[in-house]
Amino acid sequence: MPYIKPDHVTSPKDSWTLTCIIYDEGEGKIAVAYGVWDKERVIAMRWNGKNDLHKKLGNPQSSGNATWFILPREIGITIVKDILIKQAAGNTSVRKDGLAKVIEWLIDLKVISPSGYEAKAY
Repeated sequence: MPYIKPDHVTSPKDSWTLTCIIYDEGEGKIAVAYGVWDKERVIAMRWNGKNDLHKKLGNPQSSGNATWFILPREIGITIVKDILIKQAAGNTSVRKDGLAKVIEWLIDLKVISPSGYEAKAY
């Protein structure tokens, strides 16, 4: 069994719903996701697994399932801003298809204005 791609990490199912992956460096490196944790939109992060006998699930993991680490809002916002900078610089690890949803989240939080300029410090 190959490593679990971040798109397939859906645990813990009682609290987490994956909306989209917004950054993925690939096997053995980090991934960042946007989703819902207990009815709140959040940013989550994990280390992807590897095609190695003991590292397929990556980190974190629980009860034999790959899981996500939910970031505090302020840290999640900072990570997303950095991902937007990486996207503007042409970084190929950025998943552009999910960025529109994350930008809507930042606008809803009043972190950025609809024109893209800073509205306030969170």
